[in-house]
Order: sequence, then structure tokens, then C-alpha cells
Amino acid sequence: MKKSVFVSLSWLPAKQIALSSLEWLSFQGVFSWLFLLFLTNTLIGQNPESLVELKRLSEASVSPDAKAKSFYTLTMTYWHRDIDSALFYSRKGLELTKSQITAANQGKLYFVHGFTHTMHGYSDSVIYYLNKAERVFLSEKMDLMLNRTSEQLGNFYREMGWFEEAEEKLNQAEDYYRSEKRLADINNILINKGSLYYDQNRFNKALDVYQEAATYDSLLNDTSAIALSKMGIGVVYMGLGRLFSFIDQKTSEQYYNTSINYLNTSKELFESIGHTTGICYCKMSQMSYYIAMEEYEKAESVFANSEECLTTADTRIVTTFLVNHAEILALSNKPDAAMKTLDQASSLEKRHLVIPHIAYRGKYLKAKILHQQGHIKEAHLIADTVVKWFKDKKQYAFGYPIIMERAKWYAQSGDYEKAYVCNQTALVMRDSLIVIATSENYDEVSMKFENKLLNAKVKLAEAEIDKAQTALGYRNMLVAFFVLLFIALAFFAFWYGKQARIRQELLEIKAVNLEKENELKKSQLEKAELERKLKEEEVDHFRIESEMREQELVFKSLQQANLLLLNKSIRERLGPYQFKMMKKRDQEAYIEELDSICRESARDPLSEFESMFTQLHSGFYEKLIAINPEFTRSELQMCALLRMNLPSKEIANLLNLSISRVDQIRHQIRKKLELDGNRSLTSFLILS
Repeated sequence: MKKSVFVSLSWLPAKQIALSSLEWLSFQGVFSWLFLLFLTNTLIGQNPESLVELKRLSEASVSPDAKAKSFYTLTMTYWHRDIDSALFYSRKGLELTKSQITAANQGKLYFVHGFTHTMHGYSDSVIYYLNKAERVFLSEKMDLMLNRTSEQLGNFYREMGWFEEAEEKLNQAEDYYRSEKRLADINNILINKGSLYYDQNRFNKALDVYQEAATYDSLLNDTSAIALSKMGIGVVYMGLGRLFSFIDQKTSEQYYNTSINYLNTSKELFESIGHTTGICYCKMSQMSYYIAMEEYEKAESVFANSEECLTTADTRIVTTFLVNHAEILALSNKPDAAMKTLDQASSLEKRHLVIPHIAYRGKYLKAKILHQQGHIKEAHLIADTVVKWFKDKKQYAFGYPIIMERAKWYAQSGDYEKAYVCNQTALVMRDSLIVIATSENYDEVSMKFENKLLNAKVKLAEAEIDKAQTALGYRNMLVAFFVLLFIALAFFAFWYGKQARIRQELLEIKAVNLEKENELKKSQLEKAELERKLKEEEVDHFRIESEMREQELVFKSLQQANLLLLNKSIRERLGPYQFKMMKKRDQEAYIEELDSICRESARDPLSEFESMFTQLHSGFYEKLIAINPEFTRSELQMCALLRMNLPSKEIANLLNLSISRVDQIRHQIRKKLELDGNRSLTSFLILS
């Protein structure tokens, strides 16, 4: 899942600031990306008096280095609550880089300017100034600032979809933080890497790093960090719920329910410390869950009670809420209100940073509404852009339902060829989803890990026994016989009791191992059941493909029948014109050419029908003849067309008969099949 910004700012002259990213997901309408940016309320300059003093220093006649520090702190102060002001002060500070200021301050001004551009979405500026900052910090051997810049670049590369470069930068920063034992920074970088792995659909790896991050929470004793870890784990399970929603609905619901428990706990923790930004992202996740569960009234209730989130300076939060609300309006049959909300979100996208998944989800929702309103061409143009983006980013869980929906659009408009192409593309995406899902069996992985742990305990217990026995032998050689006898008896009593306890522990461990093995077998049975269901779905796909081929066969036959009628009409209408020609030789040439045209297109409309129908429905004719051997060829052809559920008018065109003659043949067929008046002939033939 793409794009989030995460930077740790504990080097500021205030309490540590942690900016973390996760993913925001949804089931219908494909909601992805979750950003969690959380700032402390004790930044220097956070209160009005400090801001006034900082602004005064930035304009006073003080040294360039003092001004650089003021602009740097002003930018970071405004960054989260007023990005335009942050950008203004970062530009003012950038002007000082041309003055005589220290390399350290110069690097920090480059850093803060590039960092500020992340909120406006100016990717070229972000990379350019962060790279300049990185070079300064490297030359000045400012290791902490160098790795913070690498961390920020890694997160921005993830936003751009450059996953290999992102992982390299994040690993570089992580190695430094671990070498310096900076626990808070290690916690932050692990959450960043969790988002990176989640972006790549590596759910197992993402869950591992989020759980490792949670182990640092007890050491840090930071409520916001604990809330963040729980949100990360909850989002992973929500992603798994969305993934399995296309494969196994029961497993999907289990993952979704696990997810909402983590997310609710995270929201309570953020509320306990009054962390508004964290609360907003939790509410976004709750809306995602309710949409996935089709509980739209609850989702609407969350939106109605999120006024503080709709007025925040973070446009990513605002646009996400607006697009989510637009989907609820569309599902509630309020297309005009939904379009108005989408337009409001689009106006924010033009000037500020937004979550790409949310932006493209809004575009597709707009295309869907336009299609419903009859603007077919415009809807397809927008949908083409959305599908290309999700395919390029390999986000199959988002692209699959969209392509399936487009297949329905083409089928409704009669463009079966494009519908078939969409259907085939969707099947390829679904196969990729199945591959991802089969690699994410957490129950099996967990049981294997616990079995290894139990085996390690058994080996440790056996080593303790060997150690005790060796100690007993040495004591026998160092003491006198009577003393040795006394010690031996005492030690034997101790050893026997310990052996009994160890045996009891071994029995308990074996019992636990046996239980784990049974659970593993159960997991394997569930996996086999999943494979069986997948095979059944493959059969359904084959059936759909057969039906489309039937429709194509009928369409071609109808075209040929219409062509024959057209030829007949042409001959009847153009024939008399031969007599208007003066020369007999011209008349004969005219007639010969007209006959040639008619012969070239006079192919029987049912010439290919018989062979293709027999391939699709082998044994159909044999079953009818077994019921009544007196069926004629024309009656068998009529039965085949009825088997394909064609109306009498189309059958008449294909067989070049009148509708009354078609009804007469239908009556003859009913008599030969001995059907009573209450039973449908077409239904009988379809079920045969």
C-alpha cells in the first residue's frame, strides 16, 4: 500500500516528535493508505508568546545563524497546523543559505525546506533539498541528522513507489539507531518499515516488524507509541480482511473483527492523551471497517461526529473523509450529493498533498456515477486512468473489483469483446491475489514458532539433568565414604524430586506439542477446503466463458441471417434495373455480377452453429432422440436455439420462418416430448 510520510524529530529543541505512517483501507470503493502523524504539544514556539518572540528574532538585527535557527523552528512549529505558513518561513530561511552561516544550520534549512514540501506534494523539491541536506550532514559528520534525512528520504521513496531505494535508506537509518541504542528511533523506524512491507503486500513481514515495535512500547512507556503499534497491527489485519474478501468470506470476517478490536483500543489510547490527529486516523479506520461490513449507518455516524477531523490542516485527513463520505452517499442513492462531495475533495487535491489511493478511489467513484447517469464515454476515460494506476502499482486487491465492474459496463452496452478482455484481466489479478493469500497463513506460522520454542525448552531441561548428574559424580570423589553416603542420600532425594518435576514438565510440553500438531492438521484441512472452493470457482469461470461463447455464436448467426435478408432485399430491389439498360450484353453482365455478390454472402447462418453448439453441449441431440426418435433436423435445430433461450423473433430470423411457423414447430416439439401445458418447453431444454 502506498505512500505515507514518517519522520522522527526528537532532535528538535523540544520533546520528541514522532511522525508515523500506516495504511488506510476499505473494502468497497477500494480505500487504501493510513497516515499517522502525531505531534506533541510542547514544541518551542507552540504557544502564542513563543511564536511572537520567534518572529521578532527572525526579523531582528541578529546574526544569520540566529535567524537560521528561528526560521528552522518556526517552520517546524507551523508544519502540522498551517502548511502555507511553514512553507513561507522555510523559503525565508532558505535565503540565508547564501549568507555566512554554519554548515550545520545550512544543512538543517535544506532539510526543513525539503521536508515541508512533502505536505504540498512537490516531489522534485523534496528529493532535491533532502539530497542537498544529506550531502552537508555527510561532509560535516553529523551522523544523527544524516540518518534522519535518510529516514525521511526512505519514506518519500516509498511514497513514489521506489521500494528498493526506500528499503535501503530505512535499513541504513535503522542500523545507526540500533548501534546508538536509540530506542524511540528504533520503534519509529520499525513502524516505517511495517508500512513499506505492507505497501508491497508482504503482510507477514509487516506484522513481524509491528510486533517488534510493540516490544519497545513497554520500555518507552509512551502512550502514543503504544497506540500507534496497535493501530499498525489492526491495519495489517484489515488489509488481510480485504484480501480474503475475494477468496474466503469467513476468514475475511475473522480478520476484520480482529482488526476493529485493535483499532478501537488504539482510539481509546489516543483519546486518553487528547491526541486529535491519532483519533482522526482511528475514525477513518472505523469508517473503513463499517463500509466493509456494509454497516453504512454506523459509518455515517462516525463521519457526523468527526467535525474536528474535517477542519484539520492535514488535507490528507480531510480528503480521505470526504471521499469516504461520498461513497456512503453513492451507496445511499444520492449521486448528486456524492458528486458535490467529490468535487470538494478534488479542489483540495490541486494544491495539497493527498493520499494517491484515496485520489484514485475518488476518481473511480466519480466514473461510476457518471456511467449511471449515462455519460458513458467520460466514465470510461476516467476509469482507464484508474485501472492503469492500480495495475502499474500491482495493487490487485483494488484493481480486481474495478475491472470486474467495467466488464459489466461493456456487457451492458453489448461490447462483449471488451467485456471478455476485462474478465480475463480480472482472472489474472485474482490468481495473483490467491498467491498472496496462500502465503499469509499466520496460524500455521505461529504454531511452527511455538513448537520450536517448546523444543528448545525440552533441550534445556535435558541439559540441566546432565549437569546435575555430572556434579554428583565429582562430589563422590572429594568427600569421605560416610560423608559421601550422607550427601549422596540427600542429593538423591533432591535429584529424584527434580527428575519428577522435569518429567512432569516434559509430559506437559509433549501434551502441548500434540495439541499444536492437531491445530496444524486442522489448519491444513482448512487450507484443503480453500483449495476445493477455488476449484469450484474455476468451474464457475469456465461456465461464464461458455455462456459468452454462446452469445458470440448467436450473435454471428444472427448477423449472417440478417445478411441473407439484406441480400434478398438487394436482389429484389436492384433486379428490375437490368431492363433499364439498353444493351443486352450489359444486362447479362449486370445480372451475373449481382448473382456473384449474392452467392459470396449466401452462406447458411447455421453453417457454423451446428458444430460449435455440439462442442459446447455434447450429447444434447442424443438425449432428445432417445426420448423420441422421430425428431426432424429442423425440429432439432429449433430445440438447440430454444436451449440458448432465444426469443421467437430471433429464431424466425435465423431459420427464415414466420413467427407463426415457429410457434407451430414449438407445438410439435412439445407433443413429441409429451410435455403438459403447465411446463415450460425452454426450461425443459435448458435443464436437459
